[in-house]
Amino acid sequence: MGQVDGEKAGAIAYMLANGVGKQRAARNGTLRAGHTWRSLFLSTGEIGLAEKVREGSRGQRRRVMAGQEIRVLDIAAEADAGIGLFEDIHGRESARAFADELKAAARTIYGTPARRFLHKLTADPKAAAAFAREAKADFINSIPKDADGQVQRAAGRFALVAAAGELATAFGITGWAEGQAEQAARRMFQYWLRGRCGTGPAEITAGIAAVRSFLEAHGASRFLPKTGELVSGPIKRAGFYEKDGDGRRYFILPGVWEDEILAGHDARSVGRAMLAQGLLKPGENDRTACKVRLPGLGSTRAYVVLPTIFDAGS
Repeated sequence: MGQVDGEKAGAIAYMLANGVGKQRAARNGTLRAGHTWRSLFLSTGEIGLAEKVREGSRGQRRRVMAGQEIRVLDIAAEADAGIGLFEDIHGRESARAFADELKAAARTIYGTPARRFLHKLTADPKAAAAFAREAKADFINSIPKDADGQVQRAAGRFALVAAAGELATAFGITGWAEGQAEQAARRMFQYWLRGRCGTGPAEITAGIAAVRSFLEAHGASRFLPKTGELVSGPIKRAGFYEKDGDGRRYFILPGVWEDEILAGHDARSVGRAMLAQGLLKPGENDRTACKVRLPGLGSTRAYVVLPTIFDAGS
C-alpha cells in the first residue's frame, strides 16, 4: 500500500478485488482476452486505503467510496494484548524476538503445508467444498441479521478464511484444535467491524462521522447560544446551541447541513439514519428538520443534533 500512487489506489482496489484486468487491444485492433484471477490478498502497509486515496487528492476534498473500502478491509495491527499484533509470544523475551523467529522460520521452511493441503483437497474436492460451504454458512449466519449487504460481503471473506483453516485442521495439517481457526477469523472480523463503527452502510457511517467531526471541530467557534440576545459572533455562523443535560444540542442551519457538513454525502439518507439512531430530534411527521425559533431568524427550520451524536461509533 505504501508503494502505490494515491491517485490510483482506489482503482487498483476495484481491479484487484474484482479479479478482472484492463481490456487491451491486440495488434489487429480486436480486444485481447483479459486477465482474470480469484485471490485473497493482504497488505501490511502503515496506512489504510482511505488515507492513501486522500493522500493522492492534491489538496482536493476526495471521499473514499464504500465499494473501495469493502474490497480492501482495514484491520489495525494491534491485538490489545500489550505486545503489538501478537496475542501470545509463547515465552519469548519480546514481541520483536518472536517476530524475528517467525521470519527466520518462514525463510527456511515453507511450502510443505500448502502442498499437503492441495493434495488432500484434490483427492476429494466435492467433500471439501461441502465442508467449506457449511463452515461459511455457520459463520455468516452468526452475524446480525440487519447487517448491511456490505458487511455481509466482508463477512463472506472472513468466513472463507475460517473454512479453509478448519479444513486444514481436519486434514491434520495445522495441529490446532477444532474451531480454533474459526475463532481467530471471528476475532479479525470483529476488529474490522469495530474499526468500521457498525454494521450499517459505510456511506451512512461516514456521513454521521462527518457531522460529529464538524461539531467537534467547530462547536465552540461557529455556534452561538440559542437563548439571550444575538450578539456579534462567528464570521461563518453554522447555527446555535443550548444546554442539554451534561452536553449540548446543536441547531444547524439547513444550508450548512447540506452544502458544508454533508457535501458529497446523501444528506437525506444520513438524516433519516440519525433519526432512527436517536441522534437527531424529529420534526413534525418525523421529518429530519424541526421548526424552531432562533435569535435573529425567527421561526425557521434547523437540524437539531442531540448530545448522543458524540456516543455514536465510540
